[in-house]
Amino acid sequence: MRPNIYYAAPLHNEDVRKRNTQEVEVLRKNFGDVVDVYLPQEQGVWEDLVRKEMAAGRTRLDAIAVVKQYLFKADVAAIQSGQCVALVMHKEPGKAPSEGCLWEMGYAAAQHIPVVLIDDEGWDWNIMPLYGATYVVDNCDEAVECLRPVIEQAKEEWS
Repeated sequence: MRPNIYYAAPLHNEDVRKRNTQEVEVLRKNFGDVVDVYLPQEQGVWEDLVRKEMAAGRTRLDAIAVVKQYLFKADVAAIQSGQCVALVMHKEPGKAPSEGCLWEMGYAAAQHIPVVLIDDEGWDWNIMPLYGATYVVDNCDEAVECLRPVIEQAKEEWS
């Protein structure tokens, strides 16, 4: 498994998922020859996975438990394999930052993985995510510029 950029973002509506996909394509265009870009929604969206498990004969509660465990393990493994790369996070427009994204950001920071916080709304961040981030930028293009030296340094370590 190649190292990766873990792209943490809310996934709770189609517009947000489309934006995530567009920004991940920018990251893949810039860094895809060196790292994978992991977008959690590509593992499956929560509601769809639960329906699939129920269609396979699980009760709703069992399906939820299976999906929670699967997504948690997949996402944690992806963050861990992002050694010396970055985690990119958005908050959903008009809403407080995603609890899941904040957890992913904290976990990455605890693993000493550089974190790029994309703040496209000028949010008044709590000091924990603000100072837990390696970089705070306004958009994905700025995130790419912050990631360039991180990726270059990491390439030397991976070679």
